[in-house]
Amino acid sequence: MRDIKLAREAKNEKGFTLLELVLSLLIGAMLVVVLGAVLPTVVRIYPQAAYKLEIEHDLEMSRTWLARDAHAANSFTLLSSPAYGSFEWHDYLTNPAVTRTISYYYDSSATSLMRMEEENGVIIGTVSVARNILEEKDVNFTRDDTTDTLLVNIASSRESKSNVFSRSSSLTFSLRSTPETSS
Repeated sequence: MRDIKLAREAKNEKGFTLLELVLSLLIGAMLVVVLGAVLPTVVRIYPQAAYKLEIEHDLEMSRTWLARDAHAANSFTLLSSPAYGSFEWHDYLTNPAVTRTISYYYDSSATSLMRMEEENGVIIGTVSVARNILEEKDVNFTRDDTTDTLLVNIASSRESKSNVFSRSSSLTFSLRSTPETSS
């Protein structure tokens, strides 16, 4: 009786037929061929896309910081190398009121546009607002006194093994007008 039961179980067990095995091998081989053709392209394109996104992020960060500072400032002073210029305003929301000075300068060791914040002449923080600034001349601050505007040109570049990715941005900011004092 036991032998009959084992024979039935052996009869009910199914394995792969030769046809199923050949078809699965063919499908697997096609997948390997497709992946082999696509993978080198993905490996080549991914760093390029990452570099482009990094440059766009750098330029957007610089736009954000510069817009914030330009709109708050009462004055802007052009400075000499390696500094570009400084914004200044009086913050009356603090008690006592403080004078805020924001200076932008080039850091050659970090190849970055840097932002330094001071309160009453004391440095309270420094932050990189745009990396991948290869040379000091890649950033230019120009003030137009007739319209009280500031023009900032920034060029950010990133080099890979085979390409150089670069993007530039021209920003124009209106400085906050200062009320005229009567004597």
